[in-house]
Amino acid sequence: MREIYERSKIAETHESRLQQVAKEIFGKKKDINFVIIDDEIPYIAGLAETERFIPAVLNDVAKMAGLKIYIENNSPKEFIKALRFSRAVVVREVGAVFIGKTQFDAELVAEVTEKGAKAYVEATILGGARRISRFDALRMRR
Repeated sequence: MREIYERSKIAETHESRLQQVAKEIFGKKKDINFVIIDDEIPYIAGLAETERFIPAVLNDVAKMAGLKIYIENNSPKEFIKALRFSRAVVVREVGAVFIGKTQFDAELVAEVTEKGAKAYVEATILGGARRISRFDALRMRR
């Protein structure tokens, strides 16, 4: 299920585990206004079991989400650190977390990350995925 949290509307009472994750992010990342948490993305859930990160194999992912989507344990210190390098992180036992300044930005990151995870899984099945280099990713962000 996809949950959307806005900084100005996050509830103070009856905190769920998902709300706690969103509050941790809002507390550390002052420029972020929206957090989307989705625990039902099949490709990402499968990769969370076997991988340490999801590499960017599509230009869209490298530009909008980052070169690597890290897969972290449910520890605020770990997933906040992973969000320094990316706008998406997979938190075990929680789901995929996407951040943005606006709701549109966060939803866009969610869509391209889901597309990138699918492309990575399918390319791996077909013989291997070619990752986007750091140089190319930096050149795209200009």
